Amino acid sequence: MFKLTRVVAQELLPQCTAKRFVKGHASANVWATQFSTNLSRSRARPPPAVVSSRLPASAASASTPAVWRRMSSASSLNDSDVQKRVEDISHKFKEAMELLEDARGSVGTVYFSEDMTDAENAIQEVLSDYDALMKEMNEDQKRSVVRTIGLKMEELKAQVQMLKDSLKD
Repeated sequence: MFKLTRVVAQELLPQCTAKRFVKGHASANVWATQFSTNLSRSRARPPPAVVSSRLPASAASASTPAVWRRMSSASSLNDSDVQKRVEDISHKFKEAMELLEDARGSVGTVYFSEDMTDAENAIQEVLSDYDALMKEMNEDQKRSVVRTIGLKMEELKAQVQMLKDSLKD
């Protein structure tokens, strides 16, 4: 039903899903239908308007959410912000693990180097987000987050190291 080349799929779809779609997993048609539905919905909604008169002068030039977070929290994040970022990191962790599994499955094929590069980039992004979050929190929040997703981060590091070690053999 849906035919996308690898190049078009990588431009339109998230990396891990584009590969799954191109490689022909069973859920590809379901996902493609959901993607086209979500795409048409996003085109129908106008972007939210930003009222610049409400913004402080220093914040008007701030273009990234990270700048807003630094401006809004002097010492630590509130619990809802921490929870949102933990959920985001957990989602990225799942994607990185899928990419790592794709790389593990493509060992010995022409796709391996690309799959491994994608997995390493996703893993680096997850770990850098985790480190950035840890730097912004107070000690109680850090302990809670380490209990929640700390083992996942260690698992990610161990999985990529095991794959690299298996390639050396």
